[in-house]
Amino acid sequence: MRLNLNPVNIANQDEDLDSSIHNFLTHRTLIIASNRGPVTLRQSESGELEYQRGSGGLVTALTGVLQHAEARWIACAQTEEDKAWGRGEVPLGES
Repeated sequence: MRLNLNPVNIANQDEDLDSSIHNFLTHRTLIIASNRGPVTLRQSESGELEYQRGSGGLVTALTGVLQHAEARWIACAQTEEDKAWGRGEVPLGES
């Protein structure tokens, strides 16, 4: 099976990069697959799951893009906390 990927030019001379990305991704869902997820989970002393944004390069690189797009991040469960959490929604703001 061959996968043919054609490059897409999203830049418009009349728009800045943020506007170009926003306009290109409007009404589209970006799907990201990686070994690690965009957040690190841990169990608090009270037993609740807490998260913080991951510090990896992929998360850092995509945070700006993800402010303009609906996205689904698919990743392997790395820890027991990841397995317990299963799936859910986490905002990836600048925090």
